[in-house]
Amino acid sequence: MWLESLKSSLPMHLYNVTQVEMTAHVRTSPDKVPRKVTFRITHPNSCSLKYDELDGSLRDMLEASGIEPKEPKAATPVLPGAEQAAAVA
Repeated sequence: MWLESLKSSLPMHLYNVTQVEMTAHVRTSPDKVPRKVTFRITHPNSCSLKYDELDGSLRDMLEASGIEPKEPKAATPVLPGAEQAAAVA
């Protein structure tokens, strides 16, 4: 894959990607010209897509691909000594 060849030619440990800009060419019907939708995904949890029907479809595709930003799940706080109590029980 091209990503593997990119990894071998660039020192990837020197880069920290925090934002990606993408352009999707979306054909809503066979007889129409594809519409270009440009959007950004930004670390830690931001996406510039709107919530209309077309952008919602793109959000669904991103989610299906595992890259749609989601609100982080609330972590359950661990109380001091709780790990020891669980191990004893």
